[in-house]
Amino acid sequence: MSYQSHPEMVGTGGVAGVEAIQLASAEKTQLGDMVDLEVGGTVYVVRGSGYANSSRPFLKITAHPTSNWNMGYRMATARELQSYQGLDAVELELPVGVVAQGHMQTERGLHQEISIGRKAGRGTIQVAYYADNLTRVMLSGSGELRTADMAAASVPGTNANGIIADTATDTFRMLNAGYKAQGINLLVTEPITPGLWVAVEYSTGAGLAAPDEKRPMHLDMVSTELKARSTQSATVALKGRVIHSGTQVRASYRWQPEGVVTPVNPFAAFSDQAYLSFFIRQPVHCGSLLPQGLEATVDVTNLLEQGYRPVLSKDGRTLFLAQTPRIIQAGLAFNF
Repeated sequence: MSYQSHPEMVGTGGVAGVEAIQLASAEKTQLGDMVDLEVGGTVYVVRGSGYANSSRPFLKITAHPTSNWNMGYRMATARELQSYQGLDAVELELPVGVVAQGHMQTERGLHQEISIGRKAGRGTIQVAYYADNLTRVMLSGSGELRTADMAAASVPGTNANGIIADTATDTFRMLNAGYKAQGINLLVTEPITPGLWVAVEYSTGAGLAAPDEKRPMHLDMVSTELKARSTQSATVALKGRVIHSGTQVRASYRWQPEGVVTPVNPFAAFSDQAYLSFFIRQPVHCGSLLPQGLEATVDVTNLLEQGYRPVLSKDGRTLFLAQTPRIIQAGLAFNF
């Protein structure tokens, strides 16, 4: 369970501060000797100038006809939690609610996937076909928004779909109409130490992009100019735990065409972080001076600021849309 309060968030529709309560749960059951069934999901309530609540369930069925082969079906409605195993690692981010067309709305979509995989030495190879029906998509951007930008994004009867901005980091989110996509995902993993493994992932699919990458878009026209485009992505990642120190590590480089501002195959394993990103979580021990369960964390996303797509504000200033704006976070976490 998670409660978050963000008074620094402002948005269209008179939003001045956002609060959210989230509850994540999952259960795993074995059906006979060959089938695993996983069910669960996330329930949340977001409050800004109004309320939005939603339930985001998932279902995962995996069959093991032999010791080396597996086949499965997966249905997910939220990227944060898609399996029983993900419950231990899930980090509940703030669910963003935007006032659009007079109502509080959130991102929404359905992902369905069938897959087949097998062991290859100590590693695995998995091929999947997926189909996404994304009804509402959240766009991310960076730059300082002003009153005129907020006003233009809340005019009734226009193409504006609402904005919410973080005044502490000068980043913002926009709600956009969704799209349908389908494609292939190939994932190859290989352990390199008892606790660390390397992965290579390749996906085909679609993402939202501007029709003319050389001409900047206008912020209040983004929802009409962005169109779904067939494209692809590739990722190389290192993930796991250093056994002797207990350090948890995730480092990845995820590439896709820089003009595409939403992730290709957004429900894939490494789609949440674009370009060069890494996460380190280190247990802190100092005898009896510090409590047990204290950990230091460093989380860096899109360190090189790649994939930024310029857009013009109402008064002509340059803002940027990006699959993931550069974010650098650090702090302490306490587990009990």
